[in-house]
Amino acid sequence: MPPTGLVTIADPSPTSPYTINDTYYALKHFAHWTDPGWVRVEARSSVFAVRVSAFVSPDGGSLTLVLLNTSAQDHTVAVNPGAFAFGSLAVSRSSGASERAARVAPESDGGIFLLSRSIATLTYTP
Repeated sequence: MPPTGLVTIADPSPTSPYTINDTYYALKHFAHWTDPGWVRVEARSSVFAVRVSAFVSPDGGSLTLVLLNTSAQDHTVAVNPGAFAFGSLAVSRSSGASERAARVAPESDGGIFLLSRSIATLTYTP
């Protein structure tokens, strides 16, 4: 049975190693790039297998999008932030066992490559 918590501790002694579980990275995509007071706003995906959630900062200056590819297929997603004005974009993606909230670059056309069963967070800042 896979671990269900965020972290697994092998032995309760202070020097024992620990393992960061997949659930931690899934939660990180929603919690690390937002703060208290952020509000969920409308966002839509034209690809059925790609789910999206969007959050805006209280001052309206930052936007975080979380993209979840629920498909067994890879997808490249074109993101349109609408009227949201931003200065920079950072993308972090988790996929499989080797990529854990890793910074990745957008594709040359500005699209975001989502591996199958992956999650990506896009942070737009002034």
